[in-house]
Amino acid sequence: MRKVILVEDNRELSSSIQHFLSLKGYTVSTAPTKKDMLRLMDNDFFPVAIVDKKLPDGNPLEIFLNGNNETKIVVITGFPDPNEALTWLKKGVEYYLVKPFSLEELYIILERIFQKIEDERRKLILASQDPPFYIGSSTASQKLMEEIKTIANFDVPVLITGETGSGKEVAAKMIHDMSCRKDGPFLVVNCTAIPENLIESELFGYQKGAFTGAHQNKQGIFELANGGTLVLDEIGDLPLHLQPKFLHVIENNYIQRLGDTKKRRIDVRIIALTNKDLSSLKKSETFREDLFFRLSVVHIRVPSLRERMEDIPGLIEYFFQEFNKRYHRYVNMGKNLIETLKNYYWPGNIRELKNFIERYVIYNGKTSLPSQDSNQIPDINIPLLSIDEMKKILVKRTLELTNWDKRKSAEILNISLSSLKRYIKKFNLSKDSSN
Repeated sequence: MRKVILVEDNRELSSSIQHFLSLKGYTVSTAPTKKDMLRLMDNDFFPVAIVDKKLPDGNPLEIFLNGNNETKIVVITGFPDPNEALTWLKKGVEYYLVKPFSLEELYIILERIFQKIEDERRKLILASQDPPFYIGSSTASQKLMEEIKTIANFDVPVLITGETGSGKEVAAKMIHDMSCRKDGPFLVVNCTAIPENLIESELFGYQKGAFTGAHQNKQGIFELANGGTLVLDEIGDLPLHLQPKFLHVIENNYIQRLGDTKKRRIDVRIIALTNKDLSSLKKSETFREDLFFRLSVVHIRVPSLRERMEDIPGLIEYFFQEFNKRYHRYVNMGKNLIETLKNYYWPGNIRELKNFIERYVIYNGKTSLPSQDSNQIPDINIPLLSIDEMKKILVKRTLELTNWDKRKSAEILNISLSSLKRYIKKFNLSKDSSN
């Protein structure tokens, strides 16, 4: 939808322009005064404004150029002044039209401006061989890209590590898209999303009668991914008793459904994702050493957003284009917004940035900006303790703060519910002992 606000106190001219542009497919809102203009702008965003600089209650141009530089301006005036025109054009006005002008001329100008807006939305340029998402120009991003290109066609397991929200799944999709498996399935399984008592049947499938409720044969996720790539997210939370079976599948390339004696050959590339330190889990015997070594034939670390701050302007532009297109908006980013976002810590990484831009576009920029103050990590005075002792203190304090709401505690600690339950059992914690 091509929306325009027409700020003109001459009602006859205003009505004529509105009628003409409506026939051309435009939606035109009219404002005879600066007060009416502000009222309309409070409730809606207009990509383009046609503005008479001389209104009964003052000149409205400064409001646009100082407070809303996302709107493209066409000045119309019956009192032309070449020096003034040059000043306004330098300040960002798109066109300076002198009355009387033809409606067709105005229409041509608007078409050019909206084409410019569309071009700006599509401005992100990616090489044709690269995947359809933003990579980044920082040293850290380019190094990541080179690693992905290098290993994509080597059909071996890959371990991708990085903080939550840093883009591990995107990196996995890039590997798949650049590999010889690109035409095959690409399946992502979150190891914490499937209940522990169902994960084996979901991954390996089952035969009719294998257990109560198994009324028909069912393919597992490994079979469904045959010929493609299977991404195992949160691999660090894979139950210990299932890890030997995973290792067997990776090493022998076949699976056995529950309740079946037949071995089924599979051809699947495994990419494992985690935000945990598997080496530490290996030492604490919650993750098998042999599975760790088999998964990490190739290890790629995705940098946090804090390590690639130079990419923030490009990511902002990319997400603005994505969400403007999705929600049919024309919200643009300003320099002040970019500077504010560049100075934020981004603990949630790219996912947090993406969610913020989506919210910003939905609300036409009327949303609170992230504050560095909201992201301060409190100092915790802890004496020299072992890792297990510190984990126990952290788990216990979190449970107490949430009144033993395990699901909420797991969210705060950024671990799965099953992992939290294992810690509670391991550290012999109970609600009564906390009081």
